[in-house]
Amino acid sequence: MMSYSSSTTRTSTATWSCVRYLNDKIASDLDYLRTFYPNLYSETDIEHWKHDFYNWIFEGYARSIKLQFSRNGTCICEIEWEVRDDGSISSDDNVGKLRIKGIDGTTPFIRIETTEKWAALTQEQRNEFYREMKRSWGPVGATVYADGLIRVYDKQYSGADLLINQKL
Repeated sequence: MMSYSSSTTRTSTATWSCVRYLNDKIASDLDYLRTFYPNLYSETDIEHWKHDFYNWIFEGYARSIKLQFSRNGTCICEIEWEVRDDGSISSDDNVGKLRIKGIDGTTPFIRIETTEKWAALTQEQRNEFYREMKRSWGPVGATVYADGLIRVYDKQYSGADLLINQKL
């Protein structure tokens, strides 16, 4: 029995305006959440994350951006913005109205899940990229999730050539 396989390489270039549009939606979600939990993170945190997210997405290095809320070292809640360029998301939902409760007293943490493009970079290229960031980034350990944590698709944000799928 013979078997065959093939692979293709896709390249996609997201435009500045598309990345900015979708990045603004992520920042708006963060700002919306901050109105209900003002002590979780600051407006400056949002500004710095927004700057960094833009670079991660524009360069094609972010597969997803995760905002995790931990208590006693365990992630009890997570919002994930999955970056897609395969045309799989077609709607463009409004921001806000995040259905999250019980995160008072948690510690927020941002985790960037990287792409193959990021994996192909040398350490020197990664260090150069990090120098442009407002926040400190680097490898982190695995997330310990709370038992029973259920994730659902909540919203979809669509730009001209890039898509964001939000999961809670």
